[in-house]
Amino acid sequence: MAVVPLVAAHSEDFVQILVQVESDNTMSEVAEVVAYHTVGTRVEPQHAPLKVIFNGEVQRDNMTVTDVGMKPMDFVEVSYHG
Repeated sequence: MAVVPLVAAHSEDFVQILVQVESDNTMSEVAEVVAYHTVGTRVEPQHAPLKVIFNGEVQRDNMTVTDVGMKPMDFVEVSYHG
């Protein structure tokens, strides 16, 4: 387990942020970390699941940072789906 800093943004936000996640965090957990900094401040809460988009693809919730190959300072986007 290692700390992985990621550049992140919510699809409905205009600000990119730096977040720290663990290499064994799931995509659901990564989405929650990003949402903590965006939803309720600059992004309206919605009744829809949050998904992580990495390298142009929506990632499965149970995949980990290591599983999808995220490396320090990679860019991820979080978006509501559904």
